[in-house]
Amino acid sequence: MNYLKLLRLKEVINRTGLSKSKIYDAINTGEFPKPVKIFKNGRAVCWNEKSINDFISKVLEQVA
Repeated sequence: MNYLKLLRLKEVINRTGLSKSKIYDAINTGEFPKPVKIFKNGRAVCWNEKSINDFISKVLEQVA
């Protein structure tokens, strides 16, 4: 069975090596996956692990 894993910003930063500001700049230009709000009226956001893994794979393919 496949489980969906959600990553918080700290984990996304650790996996990508990007800073918080670079991540949000890249989101605004459409280069990075958008986060999802955990709760409707909350400020907490997370990323789908698969979307982050896909982003990393795409970057690695471009530099190969």
